[in-house]
Amino acid sequence: MTLNLFFQKKDVDIGCVQVSVEACLSDLNKMLKHEMSSPFLESLSRDMKDNMFKGQHQIKKSKYNAMTCREQFITALIDNISARFRDKHIMTSFCVLGLRPITFLTDTDLESWGNDSIEVLVRHFGSEMSHTYREDGEERVSTSEPVVDAEATIQQYPRESTSVLWSLIFKFHSHEFPNLTKLASLALTHPVHTSDCERAFSSQNSVTTPLRNRLSPEHCEQLMRIMIQAPSL
Repeated sequence: MTLNLFFQKKDVDIGCVQVSVEACLSDLNKMLKHEMSSPFLESLSRDMKDNMFKGQHQIKKSKYNAMTCREQFITALIDNISARFRDKHIMTSFCVLGLRPITFLTDTDLESWGNDSIEVLVRHFGSEMSHTYREDGEERVSTSEPVVDAEATIQQYPRESTSVLWSLIFKFHSHEFPNLTKLASLALTHPVHTSDCERAFSSQNSVTTPLRNRLSPEHCEQLMRIMIQAPSL
């Protein structure tokens, strides 16, 4: 629930994604090992005793019991979250642009900190990308140019001072860090949060009422854009 609420914010700080995910996985592993209690799971275990639920409803005999279901449920959550936010993932690699941990690093650690994450971003955005699409019934391939210069990006990455804030880089030093500002722009536009799609569904329900159920997709989209993005009346 805490992880879901984090991603439902309108402006998710991408620098906190990895920390939030790791904290969630840590708590789930503690619950799995019974090192941490969960009010919901504990109450469920108390309610299911002697094959009775709350002492009123008979539970049929089965190979599954409350503890087995509990372990399978938590294990499935851990597996799904780990698969979604796997190691060296693009979204978690963007956390390196936050520069948060470098205050606590030694000079030796500082020299190599962030290299793995930068390499993930450079490998993805610093190489040509091929896109397959269909046109006139035929499958075609288009190629896009690299977004950043891979070698220059690694050389530009600042580690000397936490005072290098991205807002100041954009405003005063964008010409000095052209590749990093592109990565920062990609991080700011990365679709991390879920608030926009939830807001869109709410707007769609307000636009396509039973009395307006024959709106074309084009008109519906235009009205939704006005409702969501236009200045407040």
